[in-house]
Amino acid sequence: MERFPLIVIGGGQSGLATAHAAARMGVRALVLEAAAVTAATGGFSRPHRPDLPGLADFTGRVLHSAEYRTPEPFADQRIVVVGGGNSAVQIAVELAGTARVSLATRAPLSFLPQRPLGRDLHWWLVRSGLDAAPIMRLPRSGATPVLDDGRYRAALASGNPDRRPLFARLRRGVIELDPLGYTLRVAGRLVDLSPREFELLRHLLEHAGRVVSRNQLWREVWRKTTPMANNTITVHIRRLRNKLGESEINPRFVHTVRGLGYRLDPEG
Repeated sequence: MERFPLIVIGGGQSGLATAHAAARMGVRALVLEAAAVTAATGGFSRPHRPDLPGLADFTGRVLHSAEYRTPEPFADQRIVVVGGGNSAVQIAVELAGTARVSLATRAPLSFLPQRPLGRDLHWWLVRSGLDAAPIMRLPRSGATPVLDDGRYRAALASGNPDRRPLFARLRRGVIELDPLGYTLRVAGRLVDLSPREFELLRHLLEHAGRVVSRNQLWREVWRKTTPMANNTITVHIRRLRNKLGESEINPRFVHTVRGLGYRLDPEG
């Protein structure tokens, strides 16, 4: 079989846009179409669920979006979909046809038109050349926009599904985080954190009592696929410890596990 430097799965708008962009850069692409494709990569194939207090006593069923298939098994049930991204909104709207559904998000939803000026968004990306632009991480503000042709916004406006705010605070031991207000209290004392320090502490708090590797912090907090060979994480951990009133020599909350990563003890 002939070898190709790039294989694109799917011949839809996204797949063809990717293939065209590759061709303009001198890269030959093979486009594969199939009735079903199983993605054997990270992310969807390795879903993560935070170990939240009380989850062991929950008598219902907990699924990751990667495990969802069709709405039929959930007919006439009470469903809460957590998250405000494209997958969460799509699943919530689909389930609302057969079940009572609430969509729980930290921030109000925002939408982007799927077909601005009558053309699919991917068509505009190809025409503008943005599909071939260097990949970069844009600063986030509020909710991630959801691509919509009008159906999702209309469904939510009708109250089916209904949107509800996610939990207001995350509390473990003497540590209390407010994701909406971006505030931290330790034993009632207000502690000022930078946005990155806040996200770092939140990730450690969601995995309290367990070791979190540096690679995991790169992926989940810094959103980097490849760990960088510098001391960025070490510096942020040191700053976080200073604000929590501790040090690496005398840790109270954030403990270093040599060769593995970090573990948070919220009781201190």
